[in-house]
Amino acid sequence: MDGTIIVRGNFTQPATAVAKTIVFRPGVNWINIVNYSTREQFYFQTGMPTGIRIDVAGAVTYTAADSFTIIDYSNPANFASIQYATTAQTSATVPVVTSAAAVAAGAVAVGNIVRVVNATGGAAVFGNYGVDMIVSVVAGNNISLLLAANNALATASGVAGTNGNIQRIDITSRFYPANRIITNITQAAGVITVATSIPHGMTVGQQVRFKIPSTCGAAISALLDSNSSNNYVSATVTSVVANDAPLAAFGSVRFTIDIVGSGQVFTYPTSAEVAAGSQLPEMIPFGQDTAYSVSQNANILADATVNQGFIGIRLKAGANEPAGAATEVSFWKVGACFNSEEYA
Repeated sequence: MDGTIIVRGNFTQPATAVAKTIVFRPGVNWINIVNYSTREQFYFQTGMPTGIRIDVAGAVTYTAADSFTIIDYSNPANFASIQYATTAQTSATVPVVTSAAAVAAGAVAVGNIVRVVNATGGAAVFGNYGVDMIVSVVAGNNISLLLAANNALATASGVAGTNGNIQRIDITSRFYPANRIITNITQAAGVITVATSIPHGMTVGQQVRFKIPSTCGAAISALLDSNSSNNYVSATVTSVVANDAPLAAFGSVRFTIDIVGSGQVFTYPTSAEVAAGSQLPEMIPFGQDTAYSVSQNANILADATVNQGFIGIRLKAGANEPAGAATEVSFWKVGACFNSEEYA
């Protein structure tokens, strides 16, 4: 019928399975997936609370609530996420959050971005709570935030959290800010490497400014802070550093800059320092060094504001999930109907 649109395609999962996003501008009314490797089928249409899975023997089961996620970047409400109770958070440079509820629900996985917030009566961990961080390990009911080899906090908080809440954050939303919280700044032979709590999205040649409070170290603040006596210091990104395993498949959390260091030490504000009024260290992108980008054969438009919003559907990865597990091959069909009738 005129106005009915069907698109088909296929994909193969890499060695580390990742969620699959299918962009479909007319808006997804239904999707059918065949996992060619396991001979399973999956089906979902709008109005269903969850999708269904049909195994090789023909048995039908329901999929998890987050197996299919309709995405519409024009509607930020799509990114409201359920909060799951936590019972503890360690005082460590790689904080470990305990949440049986989130793990049982499959709400978090390695590479997800999460935010932990305080709960009534809980011990707040200032400087950790409310800061979006990448998940590096999920083991039992424990969720490790940040990665020791890449972007661990320079300093532990000094306070162990008690009861709180954790929720997953979608940083791909066009409403998510481009600035990033800095977890560590290191130096090797004068080369400064900046680590951020989540993937930074920077490319070679982009220009950034820093807000480095004196609680992070007077010397590093004087060298890098954009509001210091150095007359609004700006830096150019000279390289983007790849993540170590298990975050290798996710966006980089480290980059180097063209400012030369001379041994300045960086510390991350403790919970007590933040409670006393310290701000958090922050990276703010603002432009592009075109001449440097050209000299490095980099994209001179990498810093341009591009509307990357889309309409589509995201498929959860894993065994018995619509995006499949590692190395599995899937074929899909997605459609938008000319007309539909919904019966409650």
